[in-house]
Amino acid sequence: MKSSVLFFFFLFIAAGWVNAADILSPDKNIKVVLEFRNSEVDQESGSLWYKVLYKTIDSDFIEVLPFSRLGIKRMDAEFVYGLELIQEGDSHLIKNSYEMKHGKRRYCDNTGTKKILYLKNAEGHRLNVTFLVYNNGVAFRYSFPEVNPEPVRIIDEATTFFIPDGTKRWMQAYTHANEDYYPLAVNGKSPKPACEWGFPALYQVKDQDVFVLLSEANMGRNNCGTRLSNKQDSEIYRVVMADSYPNKAPLKELSKEYNSTGAYASLPWDSQWRVLMIGRLSDIVESTLITDLSEPSKISDDSWINPGVSSWDWWFNNTGPRDFREIKEYIDLAAEMDWSYMLVDAGWDSIVNGGAIEDIVKYAAKKNIGIMVWYNSSTIPTIKYRPKNRLLSANDREKEFSWLKSMGVVGIKVDFFAGDQQDIMNYYINI
Repeated sequence: MKSSVLFFFFLFIAAGWVNAADILSPDKNIKVVLEFRNSEVDQESGSLWYKVLYKTIDSDFIEVLPFSRLGIKRMDAEFVYGLELIQEGDSHLIKNSYEMKHGKRRYCDNTGTKKILYLKNAEGHRLNVTFLVYNNGVAFRYSFPEVNPEPVRIIDEATTFFIPDGTKRWMQAYTHANEDYYPLAVNGKSPKPACEWGFPALYQVKDQDVFVLLSEANMGRNNCGTRLSNKQDSEIYRVVMADSYPNKAPLKELSKEYNSTGAYASLPWDSQWRVLMIGRLSDIVESTLITDLSEPSKISDDSWINPGVSSWDWWFNNTGPRDFREIKEYIDLAAEMDWSYMLVDAGWDSIVNGGAIEDIVKYAAKKNIGIMVWYNSSTIPTIKYRPKNRLLSANDREKEFSWLKSMGVVGIKVDFFAGDQQDIMNYYINI
C-alpha cells in the first residue's frame, strides 16, 4: 500500500509543475513564482512559466498576474520547450541611486532583488532569464550568453501576460505611431482585425485597488520594439516583435537585414526589459522603473541639456509654423509665461509674412526664449510635411545640426517614424 502511494505521488509530480524559484521584493510585498511544466507526455514539457503575487495593506498575497509563459526564439534555436535548469542563481539585493535632469523626480533610487536562471535548450544552447523584483514592480529579460561574432536573427517571443476576461483594462489598439485612445474595456476584444496592442498597457486586478502597467525598458541597438497580440486567445497577450512597415523609404545607413521582423545581432545578446509596474494608481504614476532599468546616459557633459516648458502652435493652428507673425505671438506668450522655449513645427523652411527661421531665432533670443524646430524623419514616403530628407545619414545630420547650432537653435523634434523596427531604434540613437 505504501509503495502505491509513493508511486502515484511521483506520477503527479512528473505530470505537473516543478518549482524553479521564488523571488521576493526587498519589502517582501511582491513575489514572483517560477515553475517548469514537466511531463514526459506533454508537448509543452520543459516550458518555463511565471506568476506575480502582491500583498496589499489589509490582505495576504493576491494574484496580480496568473501563470504566464516565458520563452524566446531565434532563427537557429528555440527556447520555449525542452528547457533544462542548469543553475539557479542566488537572490541578492541590488541598490544604487542616480540623478535625472527631467522626469518625475530628480533623485531616484534603484533597489530590488535580482535572480538569474541559467538554462539550456534541448540542443544545448544557453539562455539566461534575469528577474528584478522591486517594491513597486517586476522586470525580466532574456540573455544569450554564448559568444558568436556571426549575427543571429531573434525572431519571436513566447512571453505572455494572462489577463482574464472581466478585468478592467485600458489599452491602445496598436498603431505604428502610438497615437490613439485608451478606452476602458473588460475583455480582450479588439477594434482591429490584427488584435494587437501597444505599450504601455494598464489593467486593474479584479475586485482590488491594485493596478498593473505593462511596458518595456532599455531599448538598445540590438533590439526592436515590441507590441502585444491576443489574436489566438483573447485572455492571453503575447509579446510580438516589430515587423517591416509597408512602403518605407530606405535609410542610408542600414545593415543588409534592413526592414525585417525581429532583431539581428551577434552574441552575447540581451533583450530589453519586460516591465510590470504594480500598486495603486499613485504608485504607477510615481514609478521610475523605466529609467531604473535603463542604462545610464553616455553623455559626460550634459550642461547644455536644460528641460523646460515650451509654447507650441501646431495643436491649435496647423498653418502657424509658416507664419512669421503668428510664430512671434507664441514667442511673446512664452516670454509672458516665463517659459523657456518655443517649438516651431512643420513648414518652418518656408516661412511667410515677414521673415525666415533665422529671424525667428534672433527675435526669440531678445526675449531669452530658445527655439526648437520640427523635422520629418522621412521614413514614411507618404508623409509630405517639411523639412524632409535632412537627417537620413551621419553626414546629413552633421551638416544640419552644425547649421542649427550656428544659428542659435537649441533643439529639435523629429516626427513620423515608420514603426518600431531595429533600424528605426538605431535611427533614434544615431540622431
